[in-house]
This record gives sequence, C-alpha cells and structure tokens, in this order.
Amino acid sequence: MTARLRLPYALALVLATLLVGTAAARASANDATPTAQPTTVSVYFLRDARRGNEIGTAHRRVDATTVGRAARAALRELIQGPTKAERDAGLSSAVPKETQVRDLKLDETSKQATVDLSSVFAPDANNPNVTRLAQLVYTLTQFPNIERVAVAIDGKPLTLLDGDGKPLPGPAARTDYERQTPLIFLESPAPGDTITSPVRLWGTANTFEATFVAEIHDAAGKTLVRQVVTATSGNGFRGTFDLSLSFDPKQSTAGQVVVYELSARDGARENEVVVPVKFVS
Repeated sequence: MTARLRLPYALALVLATLLVGTAAARASANDATPTAQPTTVSVYFLRDARRGNEIGTAHRRVDATTVGRAARAALRELIQGPTKAERDAGLSSAVPKETQVRDLKLDETSKQATVDLSSVFAPDANNPNVTRLAQLVYTLTQFPNIERVAVAIDGKPLTLLDGDGKPLPGPAARTDYERQTPLIFLESPAPGDTITSPVRLWGTANTFEATFVAEIHDAAGKTLVRQVVTATSGNGFRGTFDLSLSFDPKQSTAGQVVVYELSARDGARENEVVVPVKFVS
C-alpha cells in the first residue's frame, strides 16, 4: 500500500494558504484569480524504460493563486513533456503532446479531481494506456486536497485501469499504480535541481527490511556523503522516508544524488536511481 507523501514545506505552505479562501466545496479550475504567485510543483514523467517505465519526478516553477490553477499548470507541464536536460537524465513521457485539457474540476469534500481530456490521450477508450494514466494520477494527487482522479474523454467518463491493466470501479489513486512506482521513489531532489547543504531527500520506498543507501557524488564521481536510510515500512509495504544530508561540494558545481538497495543475495546494487543536480554554496 502506498503511503501518503509529504510535500516540500514551501509547497505545502503555499497550498495551505491557497485553500484558506476557498468558499465552494466544488470549484472549477478556470476560476479567475487576482495576482499569480510562483510556486514549485512536481511533474511525473518516466525513467528507465528497461525496468518498465517507472515514475520519475521533475520540478517546475509555475504561477498560481489557487490549487486548481496549480493543478492545471502541472498538467500543462506534464503534456509539454521533459526538457532536453531531463531527457538526457533518462526521463521520458507516455503522454501525447497533442493532449488538450478540456476541463478540470476539484471536489474538496471527496478529495477528487475530475479531468476532461481530448481523445488523443485515450484513442481507444476500452484500453487506455496504463502508463500515461499513472503519470496523470501522480501529477494531480501531489496536492493535499486531491487523493483520487476521475477522467473523461471528450466529456464521456473513462473506465480507468490499474497498474496491472484491470478495470477500476471508480476514480484512481496512487496505490493503484504500485507496479509503475520504483521501489525507491525519490520525490526530491529531481533532475536539474539546485541543492545546497544540507539537502532534504524525501519520497517512498518498498525495499527489503525497509532499508536502502543514499549518496551524494561530485562531478568526478567521488562520494561526498553516504547514509543508510530506513523507511517507515518495507518488505512489500511502501513506507515514507525524509532525511537531510550534509555535504561539502568543494570545487564542484554539479554532481549526483544516488539511491540504491544492496542485494541480500550478493551485495550488488539494485533499484538504483541517479539524479543529476547542481550545487550552490
């Protein structure tokens, strides 16, 4: 079972502020707002096709004054796809760039988002692409008042599939796409992020005995810090992790955040995720 993720403090603070002024339980994402303010949102692409196109995170700065606008901005970035630098870092996307968002509604009572997309997203309504569904659901459920996602195609409700390709009885949640979630899912940092010491690493994991290793490397590949991490659960149950690592970049302006599991069989690295980052003092 996938644990509910903790948002970065700045994003959580912004979203909490945005929610204060909400008067209606059901609001359209098209609501007019006075003045936009920048915030960071996550966009969920894919990484490492050899392991089955697992979810990978990217970050975007967007202007938004409501959760609906932030969600719509995140969808826009999802459809645009990864940047060249992100593609070079191994990110890709199954979401067609021709996809159009026809409508987006949020129901705060049920914590559900309903998004109406153009038919290019699911040309075969009887067999929608599971990978792009996972990307869509992850992108919308990053917000604290969205836990489940319903999808319509050109105004007609779409029967969603879970990660195993089985029909769902209703809206989808992150837990429905465990198969598309890497065993060590690093929400932050994301490729291209600029980090300073100490840096916060957070996400979810489902590893043997809930443990894995986190490292920071400089541009030459030298390990600057190494720490064994223990998530809140493992061994078939996904738990959360949230830690800070202190490091000295010395003369390097870039490096990598690396997480991996050590095989209980032979000690080899497994489920490794490498995230290129920039350093700033």
